[in-house]
Amino acid sequence: MKKYILLFVTGLVFFTACNTATPANYFDYAVLNTNMLDGFENDGLMREMVHPSAKLKEGTKDQTEIMKRKEIVDNKIQYVEQSLEKVKGLKPTDETRDMLAASEALYTYVIPVYKNEYTKMAEAWDNGASPEQVAAMGQAIHDKYGEGYRQRFDKLIALGKAYADKHNIQVQWGNN
Repeated sequence: MKKYILLFVTGLVFFTACNTATPANYFDYAVLNTNMLDGFENDGLMREMVHPSAKLKEGTKDQTEIMKRKEIVDNKIQYVEQSLEKVKGLKPTDETRDMLAASEALYTYVIPVYKNEYTKMAEAWDNGASPEQVAAMGQAIHDKYGEGYRQRFDKLIALGKAYADKHNIQVQWGNN
């Protein structure tokens, strides 16, 4: 019986140790990963759509084709949803609770916009909408969601800067 208790306690300690995130992990998942949202409320995503990346043609090893704009948005959605799950997977502490909540608030704000407005804009573009129509759709998204995004983003960055400073996490901040 003592053998099983010792094995259980050892396993519990190992399991707990493996699930303990470092300050850098908290920062990376909650703050740094939001870099992928760059372009949400400015022209960054529009530039990606004007000049879409190339991808390998299915079934080939050396032939490329231009990505559809919807694929760009779908890839963004997938990344953002995975990032949100990573944030939700972190155990909140007294020190990280506000930062994690701000990160989650930012992700949950942008996901529906990517899934709806940005997806519709990408589909319109892929289906031959005029540049004026696409620009108008992009402006409407910016007008409707830009301020809400900026408020959530700025709050997260302020919390992230304080957290990084406290834990000596080296970060080169852009022009936020």
